[in-house]
Amino acid sequence: MKWLPVVLLTANAALAAPRPNVILINIDNHDKWSLSYFGNRFIETPNIDRLFSGGIRFNNFMTAGRCTSSRSALMTGRYHARNGALGTGGAWGQTKEGVITIAHVFSGAGYQTAMFGKWHMGDTHPLRPEDRGFQEVVSCENGTTLTHLVHKKGYLDSPRTAAAFRFNHNGKYEVYEGFRTDIWFRELNAYLEKKRDKSKPFFVYIATVTAHGPHYGPKDLRDKYKAKYELDEWKPSRERFEVSLKKKGKPLKAVSYPYDHAADIANLDRNVGLLMDKLETLGLLDDTIVIYMSDGSGSGPASTAKNT
Repeated sequence: MKWLPVVLLTANAALAAPRPNVILINIDNHDKWSLSYFGNRFIETPNIDRLFSGGIRFNNFMTAGRCTSSRSALMTGRYHARNGALGTGGAWGQTKEGVITIAHVFSGAGYQTAMFGKWHMGDTHPLRPEDRGFQEVVSCENGTTLTHLVHKKGYLDSPRTAAAFRFNHNGKYEVYEGFRTDIWFRELNAYLEKKRDKSKPFFVYIATVTAHGPHYGPKDLRDKYKAKYELDEWKPSRERFEVSLKKKGKPLKAVSYPYDHAADIANLDRNVGLLMDKLETLGLLDDTIVIYMSDGSGSGPASTAKNT
């Protein structure tokens, strides 16, 4: 069980509404020390910081420590072991059939339901998100499966940097251009603006592969943080990182540098900002509860020294 950054952002009007909209953002292996709100001076996260400063923070929030276990409990409201979700691979990386999910509950109450991003609870029928109560889906199974879903390579060989993917869309694989996190938030924003039935409330679940390692962000943010990393101010950090590399004996081409991690987190922050802007533009902000959380704690090379 690990401590996680969790925040609930809602307007008083949303709490008072009989059926408020709900957006649940679940970040993969996210530690609080990668956010500037908690003292990280290298990574800039102004949009996520605003969620924490303006929302309700849960300071003693705990979850199961594995991706599938945590997600299974979150989606069903049941202890993960009861669902058979004891690990992250094979049969243990699934949630058994016949279990009621949060999407079933919301849809049964007249809500529209949508899921974007990493599922990691089973990628074959009847275990997929579209089999579990989600009506609109753009997903991948987990970070490892990204290797098999790359449609166009990115600026590095890593599938985490790919420029286009084949993602599951309601049971069929379709090509989506762009960086993975950008794709899922873009599809979410398009759903809010164009695809949903505006006469009904919605429940949306978006789950990123960020911030699970290996950490890589889009090239524009990588270039920005690489330049920042080379400033004299960060020389001690560079030296500590180089020492750690020598101890681990990692080949340089396989290394995710602090600026790679920073770019990944900063891109997440940028997309959170775009989402909040979209809610405001569409007049949905006062009627929508936004929950920001992680499936389990992790860290990256740009996390502060306080990280445990």
